[in-house]
Amino acid sequence: MTMIKIPVTKAKGQVIEINTDELGDNVYEEVIKLGLKALVNRGTSKITKETYPKAEELAIAAMAQAEKQLQAIYAGNIRVSSSAPKEASGAVMVEARRLAKNLVKDELKRKGKRVSHYEAADITKMANALIEARPDLVAQATANIEERSKQAVPIDVGAIKPSDKKIKAAEAAKAKKAEQAKAPGASAAKAGKTEKRAGQPKKAPPKTKSEPTIHHAAQ
Repeated sequence: MTMIKIPVTKAKGQVIEINTDELGDNVYEEVIKLGLKALVNRGTSKITKETYPKAEELAIAAMAQAEKQLQAIYAGNIRVSSSAPKEASGAVMVEARRLAKNLVKDELKRKGKRVSHYEAADITKMANALIEARPDLVAQATANIEERSKQAVPIDVGAIKPSDKKIKAAEAAKAKKAEQAKAPGASAAKAGKTEKRAGQPKKAPPKTKSEPTIHHAAQ
């Protein structure tokens, strides 16, 4: 069985797999003709009527290029088209992973398992494997994001006030990161500690209880 991945032009980098063993002889012959036609005519974009005004010269140049391509085909020296889908954006992968996680959880439930008994990292790992096995999840994620971007939100998000606590925490984290960048040798734990102020008196050691004095009577 020979499986070939063929890009679907208007499906944003997605592919469809074709088992060539299931093609009839007439279809297989047509596939070969179309494929060889594309290969033989590669490199002829600059062979135009403007470059070769005379029809005879145009034909001679085109045939020369075709012969050159034919030899390249026989020698296996041709550019091979990539069937790999384009790398998805971060937002698309986040959505694809969400879809995959839901499928993993559904499968666990179907088998009578409790999702709460499994580590989130293990579910994520399984979801990533599922995305590799099912590229259609990336296509579905892309469609979901595009659909969401077209939908108007009937609420005023400006009515939500930002949290002062969150803002201060973000600014503090940013300042701490900047300080750590200035001193690359300092560890994160050390950078988080405050130094003692100069001249700060040291604490006196705790007093120990004195032993009681025993007076011996004169003999």
